[in-house]
Amino acid sequence: LYVRSPERAQALLAPLIGTEQLKEIEFVKGDLENLIGSSPNLSGFDGVIHAAALFTDYYSKGSSWEAFKRDNIEATLGIFRTAHEAGVSRGVFVSSV
Repeated sequence: LYVRSPERAQALLAPLIGTEQLKEIEFVKGDLENLIGSSPNLSGFDGVIHAAALFTDYYSKGSSWEAFKRDNIEATLGIFRTAHEAGVSRGVFVSSV
């Protein structure tokens, strides 16, 4: 899993899937801001679930359309393009907007 915080992701998933299944998951630390330039190698994966977004900044005074566009639009397109190019045939997009 490509996550911002592997420790937090493991803590959230452990009660749901158990510690034995958790050991079978590889956690890769990353961030939406650099997703396009540092996409993980997705070859051999069955699918991609994308549930990350820049959300709170959009509704604040300091909101930036460029940051919102980069993280929510360009990064989303980038991860699914990367997955497609790697031969991943399934994808799920979960949006908070």
